[in-house]
Order: sequence, then structure tokens, then C-alpha cells
Amino acid sequence: MKQWICKGLLFCFLLSLLSCASTMSMFIEVEKPATVTLPVTAQNVVIVNNTLPQPVGYGLSAPSEKNQEKDSTHIQKLNAENYLKRLNTASWRVATEAFKYLDDSKFFSDVSLYKKALREDDEWLSVIPVRKELREDFFENENYDLLISIDRILFKSNLESDKVELGRMEALLTFSAYLSEKDNPIVHQSIRDTVKAYYSDIYFENGIPWISSVELNSEMIFQSSANLGEKLGAFFAPNWESAERIYFIKNPVDAAQKTGYINKGKWAEAQFTWIDEFESAKKVADKAKAATNVALACEMNDEFTIAKEWAEKAKTFFQDASSKKYAKEINYLNEYIKVLQERERNNAKLNEQYGISEKR
Repeated sequence: MKQWICKGLLFCFLLSLLSCASTMSMFIEVEKPATVTLPVTAQNVVIVNNTLPQPVGYGLSAPSEKNQEKDSTHIQKLNAENYLKRLNTASWRVATEAFKYLDDSKFFSDVSLYKKALREDDEWLSVIPVRKELREDFFENENYDLLISIDRILFKSNLESDKVELGRMEALLTFSAYLSEKDNPIVHQSIRDTVKAYYSDIYFENGIPWISSVELNSEMIFQSSANLGEKLGAFFAPNWESAERIYFIKNPVDAAQKTGYINKGKWAEAQFTWIDEFESAKKVADKAKAATNVALACEMNDEFTIAKEWAEKAKTFFQDASSKKYAKEINYLNEYIKVLQERERNNAKLNEQYGISEKR
């Protein structure tokens, strides 16, 4: 799949420092396949809220509604109200973030968020499937192909005011996904998330935290809900991750040439040039460095198998030159080979998810 170089990663003012450095690093964006592979025809998606909010006082280290004393200040009242609001609307924040993620991905033709809660009972711990007649209404009358149901969200907090960690929030999202032609869910599982809060000087006065347990829980619920929404989105749509790569330069002139290839995305040209450098290199270590560069160019041309072969060549040449001297480079190549193997597998899955029958 396509990859994009992060612009601005290589700066001209660094060229003056390259005379004493032969290794450069860069970051690329690598596409990861969705966790689940859907039929290519599943293009119209609706997200529904099929949960009930977790009651205050269950699993959360903050005052419960029954035991909560009357707030003494206006600010405390506002904090308590905000806490209740974020707890009660956590499922909607998950749904909204998942909607944004899927819509921004452009992986589906249409993504919608149904803005009415489905549950009307009071069994907040129970996971109840979306009724068949309701699913059929979405599929047959609204023409959706995929229905994603947020079934339950549970929070558990642990506040430790005497440690470096101020507190943590563990969250569990249970969800289901239905296709229009199937009666049973194609997916029914859970996603976990953990948010940690740490001490900061701005929260202290005479050793006493300024932030209350109510405020802390509120903020962690808010952040964890957003995290769960993004994780839910990544379950159904491919996503991008930053990854670091290294390459070798010989001098400032060579660095400028390689920078030109990289910034302009001329990887095919770079590949041929760097193969020539490999073949003309006299020293074993120089061959290893050139082979590493060729592997990078091949990867950026989506030639993962060939990239792996060049990475293995580079590793062998570094070992022949000096396993001790080039231990860092050898370790990098060991991991890089594993990454290329994973990219090869992921690329096949991405092609399937995009409906691409032949390797591009």
C-alpha cells in the first residue's frame, strides 16, 4: 500500500554536521490492516449506542451518589456535575470518536451515528444484543451493510495519592458487529484501555494535590472514552503508524543527494543508484551500508520480499566486517527483517480489505 514520508524530517542545517556521522534516521507512515477483514461490499456503516451508563460509586474511587456529602463550594458542585455528565455520556464519546475515526479513514463509502440510545431497561451490567427487528430496519429500510453496536462500557479507577502515580483508570468496552446478510454477529468481543495520571507540580500546594478525586476520575473517563473510540475504529478500518528507519551516508554531498531522493519520493531512482553503490563498494562494511539503503528503497517501493533479501545481505556483510563493531546495526537489521516479514503479511491482508486482487 502507499506510504508517505513525513515532510520536514531532514533539515538543511544538519548537513554541516554530517561529516562526522554516517547514520541518519527518518520516519515513515506505515499502513496497518484493520483487525477484522470485512466483505468489500460492506460500505455503509452505522454505529449504535446499545449501552446503559455505569452508576456512580461502582468501581470508581470517587464519592457515590448515596454517600456524597453536600458540596461546600460552587466549584465543587460544578466538578461533581461534570463528573456525572462524563460518566453518563462516556458511551456517546466512544461512539463519536469511533464515528470520526471511520469517517476520516475514507475506508467506507458512508458512516453514520444513530443518535438515539437503544436500551430502555436498567440492567447496566448486562450485554443485550440489538433486537433482530431493529437490525433489519437498519439493513433493509436504511440500506446499511454493517452495524456496529456499543454494548457495554465498564470503568474501574484506582487513586494512589501517596505514590508517583496519581491514579489510573481501567476501561473495558464490549461491542458487536452485524452484517446485513447474517443473523449472528460477525464480531463480539472486548477492547481494554488504561489511562494513568501522574503527579505534576502545578497540582500541588504544600504537598497537597489541588485536583480532587472527582476531577481526576472525570478527566480519566474522558480520555479513556476517546481512546476506546479510536481503538474501536481501528478494529474495522486500516490505520497508519509512524515507524523509524535508518540509512547511511558517506559525506555531505552524498547526504544531499539522498535527501533529494527521499524528499521527492524518487525511490525507484534511489534503488538503482544505491545498487550501483553496493556493487562498486570495495569494503565489506560499505557494502553492508549500501545494502541497508537498497532495502529501504525496496520497502518504499512496496517490494517487501526483495527488501528483506537486501536486509539479510546487509546483516551478513556487517557480521563479516565485525560482529562486535557493528552490533547495533546487526540488531537493527534483525528487527527490520521481522518488520518486513510482518509488512509482507499485512500487505496481503490490506489488499484483501481494499479488494485488490493482484499485487500492485
